Formats: sequence, structure tokens, C-alpha cells
Amino acid sequence: MNAPTAISGATRVYGIIGHPVAHSLSPLFQAEFFRQFSIDGVYVPFPVEPARLEAALDGLAAVGVVGFNVTVPHKEAVYALLGGDADAEAIGAVNTVRRDDAGWAATNTDWLGFAGVLEGLGVDAGKGAALVFGAGGTARAAVHALAKAGTPTAAAHARMGHAPRDEAVRAVTAGGEATRRVVVLGAGAAGLAAANRLALHVERDGVALEVVLVDASAEHVFAPGFVSVMFEDAEAERFRRPVSSLVRPGVEVVQGRVERIDPARREVTGEPGTLGYDALVVALGAEVGWPGGAPVEDTAPWTAAGAAGGAALLRRLRPGERVVVVPATPAYRCPPAVFDLAVRIRRRTRAEVTVAHPWPRPLAPFGEEPSRRFATMLAEAGVGFVGGFPLGARAGRAFTRRENVRAAPWDSMAAGHRARESTRDPPAPAPVRN
Repeated sequence: MNAPTAISGATRVYGIIGHPVAHSLSPLFQAEFFRQFSIDGVYVPFPVEPARLEAALDGLAAVGVVGFNVTVPHKEAVYALLGGDADAEAIGAVNTVRRDDAGWAATNTDWLGFAGVLEGLGVDAGKGAALVFGAGGTARAAVHALAKAGTPTAAAHARMGHAPRDEAVRAVTAGGEATRRVVVLGAGAAGLAAANRLALHVERDGVALEVVLVDASAEHVFAPGFVSVMFEDAEAERFRRPVSSLVRPGVEVVQGRVERIDPARREVTGEPGTLGYDALVVALGAEVGWPGGAPVEDTAPWTAAGAAGGAALLRRLRPGERVVVVPATPAYRCPPAVFDLAVRIRRRTRAEVTVAHPWPRPLAPFGEEPSRRFATMLAEAGVGFVGGFPLGARAGRAFTRRENVRAAPWDSMAAGHRARESTRDPPAPAPVRN
């Protein structure tokens, strides 16, 4: 089945809003869905600055957009403006909005995706407790999915999943008239969201609260944007912002690496000195890079250096040259990313591209239908697939031993995103990295 190739007055417009949004893979996947099901529609990325969100929602309605997805940093804000169904209310965020007779109808499907992964991996979520790191919309969606599966999650996470979205903030700010200090470790998406939400609570409700945001870097880097840098569709600087420019008034930004958390003393120590706290938010996220060091040529677009290396590789490639795209380890952050990268390399260079993966089929843990559709996408793009491929300590070495094969590894979760050290035996002090 083939979708219409021309846009007409009957073509329905869908999209995704975010800031930034140029890096999003959604237009690629949705366009393939439209094509396979002969849907006369287009899917457009709409960059929307936070300050113009409400006007953007009115504009999308005014021009007849049929529906749209919501990504960072708007999931919670769109929920605040539009409300949502029972799932969206429980999570406090939305990612999918469609038009109905009454206007916009919003929901959250992130939790369904997480539940599908658990099912595909054969995980019985009801048999054990789960610890979820993070307090943003995505983390709460995961908690919501775990709760529906009967997982006995920790109390704090359960409250986030089952109560109004401000309850976690109220739990932090409760405790009388005295000013309390909340220290937030990590200025990634989750840390910024936590600090800004607490600051908003101070502004709106007059709560006596001091918010301190600590990070080793003075810059916030939006790493997914580096894929666009690799394909030279954007400059790296577009995805960097000073942390100080992203926080609400009242948030104190402290730069420096934290080396130790002492829960008994309620202190964190490190390069900034010693900071006492009444409540601590740990949002250190993941650490990008290769375990044991990068390959000889880092072409993984998850860091600025890797994206630059990838761009140099693409400039050198010629039609017919062989490229192998491989995850660094079996578990990584964004399952479709390997396949999207391979398709993009193929379309840009017309090189002979093969995905080598430990999964027996593309997206195998997600079930038969997603796997079949991704296999079809690869085949139609002219990208090969080798399943059940064993990965060594450094996947690039396995490919450089093959004659005439150029390695272009995609750096993600377990290899490119290393879990940070954390406290293992509280309340004794334990090392961390931020």
C-alpha cells in the first residue's frame, strides 16, 4: 500500500511540538506509517518556545491540525493547559493530543510503551519492587505502568503515579514555616524540571523554600540533537545552553562535581564544598561515552566529538562502500535509534549499510508487529540486517577485523550512557558523580 505522494486540500496535518524538536525521529516513523496504511496525511515538527505554548495550541487549532504529539519540555505544561484523561491525570503529563467535537483531547501513551517493553522482555512486573530514578513526566509514566502491573513501587514513586502532580512537591515543601533547602543534583532534563517546578511552587504559593541546582557543567547539552549535527543539518551550539539561562528566578545554580552524599548528616560534598539539605533530588541521569574509552574513530552521534567524527565519516563515504551500524551493547537508551541511523546513512550516502544487532529481529523485544514493520522499513531503504550478532567489550573491534568494513557504531544506553555510581549502603557516605 502506498500513501498519496502529493499534498492536497484533503491532506490531514499532524505534528509534534517541542523545544528543540528538529532532532525528533517521530516524523520519519509516522511518515512510514502513513505510507504503509495509505493515509493522506503529513507529520510536521513544530518548534514551540515555552513562553509561546498557549498561543501555539490556539494556532494549531485555528489552522486545523488534526492531532499532535508532545515532547520535552512541554508534556507537563500542556497537561496544565488542556487537562487529560485518567491516565494523563494520574501521570500529570501528556504526550498525545487529538481533536474531537469538544476541542483538544489529551492523553499519555508513554506508560503503554514502557509496559510493552516489559511484556516484550518477559518481565513479570508484579513479582518484585521497582526503583525508578527521575521525577519528570517520563518517570511518572513508568511508575504508572508499574502500578497498573501490580508492582510494589516505593511510596514516593507511587504517590507520583497515583496522586495529583503537585503532591511530590507538597511532600518536599511540607514541614512548617521555616525555610527549607532542596538540593537538586544534575542539570539534565529531569533536574531542570524538578528545580523549576519547585521554584514555581515558591512563586505561586509563597512557600519558604530555597532551591539549589548543582551540576559539574555550566552548560546544559541536549544530546539527541547531535544526530542532526552528524548529518550537518544543525550546528552543535544549537543544542547547548547555559544552565543559568534555563532556570526560573529563585533557583541558585552551583557548578562543581559532587563526590559524596552523606544521608545521615543530610549533606553533599565535592568541588562546591559542603551543601546541607532538607530534601535531596538525585537526577544525575546517564554518563555519555564509551566504557574503556572510545574506538580509534568515534562516530557515535551522542557527543559533540562523536557527531563531528560521524560527519567526517559521511563526507568520506561513497556509494557502494560498506558500513556496519551496531549498538555498543545489547541494552541501550533508544531502541529505534540504531535502525534510524542506518536508514539515514543509506539515504545520505547510498553506501551499502548493514545493521548488526544482538536481537534476532529488528525491535524484537517490542513484539511481532513493530518488529515486522521495522524489518520492512530497513528492506525498503536498502539496509541489511544481521541478527543474533555477539557483541564484544568494544563492538568496533569486531568490525575493524573484517576486511573492507567501516565501523559506524551508534553509541547509546549501556555503552554510551553509563549508569553513575550511587549510594549502595545508606546512610553511610558513598561516592557519586555528577
